[in-house]
This record gives sequence, C-alpha cells and structure tokens, in this order.
Amino acid sequence: MKDFLKFTFATITGIIVSVVVLVFISILVVFSMVSSSESETQVRKNSIMMLDLNGALAERSQDNPLDILSQLFSDDSNIYGLDDILSSIKKAKENDDIKGIYIEATSLGAGFASREEIRNALKDFKESGKFIVAYGDSYSQGLYYLSSIADKVLLNP
Repeated sequence: MKDFLKFTFATITGIIVSVVVLVFISILVVFSMVSSSESETQVRKNSIMMLDLNGALAERSQDNPLDILSQLFSDDSNIYGLDDILSSIKKAKENDDIKGIYIEATSLGAGFASREEIRNALKDFKESGKFIVAYGDSYSQGLYYLSSIADKVLLNP
C-alpha cells in the first residue's frame, strides 16, 4: 500500500508540474507574438510601399485578439480596413523616405465606392510627385480600374 501511494503522489505531482510549465510556456509565446506584431515600422531611405490587394475589404478594421490563432493556422483570407489603407497611403505621401507605391493586385472583394476611395487616395499620392506601379497575374474590371491610376500597369503574360 505504501508503494501505491508513493507512485500515485508522484504521478499527480508530475501532472501538476507539467501543466504549470506548459501554461507558462504558452503565456510566453502569446506575449511574444503580441509584442512583435505591435512594433513600429522603420522606413529606410528610397523605400517603396507595397499595397497588397488580396482579400476582402471592410469599411473599418477591427482589432481582434483572436487574430493570433488565425496567424498560427494561417488561412490566407485577409480582411483589410478601408480606413487603414487610406491612412497608409496618406502616411506614405507625407513620408519623404517613401518614393513610390507598388500595387500587387491579386483579388480584392470590395465595392465600387471603396475602390474609388482608394483610387482617389492613390491619385492624391501621385500628385505629390511620387510614382505608382501596379502588377497583377490577372485583372478583374474593378482591380484594373483601381490600378489604372498607376504610371505602369504590368500583367503577367
């Protein structure tokens, strides 16, 4: 009976210690992912902003704390906020280190009004004397309309 209690206690202690260690490691991983995603972007001289148009467009982006899980399982569905895209283009216009914008037009689920807002922001960016280049493997009518503001529109043969 003495050996049975000794082995039972050792097993319970081992389970508790391993759970505590795994929880501690999980918390460290989550905090490191959160802290790395909130770093400020450093822009070098003569940089080009890449505008990746692949996914869906919402009116406003929402910070979702469960986005970390979607990054872990990496489903390729991107949801962009129109306000984020417009503010990024405006910041690129005002930043002297950014010389132009490269648009990679893959597939963007957006309405005509949203595409027109992005196009107007790109037109304002272009009027500041900076260049815009657009590339796509194939263009839908909406993406071609959005990309037509570019100085060069490139299409994969």
